[in-house]
Amino acid sequence: MGILEVLSIGIGYQISKNTAISIKGSGTWIGSSALGFPSSGMGLGFKLSYYKPILFFNNFSFEYISYLSTTLDWVHRGYKPLFKGSYFDFNLGKETIDECGFNFFWAIGFCISAAKEAHILYFPSLKIGLNFNI
Repeated sequence: MGILEVLSIGIGYQISKNTAISIKGSGTWIGSSALGFPSSGMGLGFKLSYYKPILFFNNFSFEYISYLSTTLDWVHRGYKPLFKGSYFDFNLGKETIDECGFNFFWAIGFCISAAKEAHILYFPSLKIGLNFNI
């Protein structure tokens, strides 16, 4: 869970001691609203993480989501594009990768939501959640 990225779920693989990759599905807020409610977008993407302890953090990550669905009304425009924009997220965080079971993680950073026909959002990113290590 995060501020702009409302909910995500993914599955990943620890490639090496310092590198991990995940595929994920995610739902985020996008930059246009209707009737006072923010619009949202959902899509698929990936997360690339690099682990190196620095101060309170132990990882750097980059996330990319391609929007496949948004709450914007595409019907009256006469077409429905497959890709409806992108979401980028750059984070520093703390995540446990060497203990089995459920582990808490957190991250702070910066994200950009760029859905087609919506205003581009630039926003701080704050994420908290659980991961499960086998």
